[in-house]
Amino acid sequence: MARLGMDVDQVMQVSKNLRNEAHNIDALVSKIQSIVSSLPGIWDGPDAQQFVNDWWPEHKKTLQAASSHIIGLADAAKANADEQRRVSGRY
Repeated sequence: MARLGMDVDQVMQVSKNLRNEAHNIDALVSKIQSIVSSLPGIWDGPDAQQFVNDWWPEHKKTLQAASSHIIGLADAAKANADEQRRVSGRY
């Protein structure tokens, strides 16, 4: 028989897990930023400048957008679970 409905507690855990993974991406961005920031002391020239000033900022934006989208997924899962609790009267 097909399942219909939601295990609210499990969906809330999924929301929490998604949020944690988004925070992991944010932490990774910080670590990479530290690494990239150290490059000017060990790498000079136009390629280094392009890497630090063009390449990394573009990829950093992509990672930050991914984190933001994952937070959106977490928020949507939580909102659906909250709505299910409200509708079913289960608190």
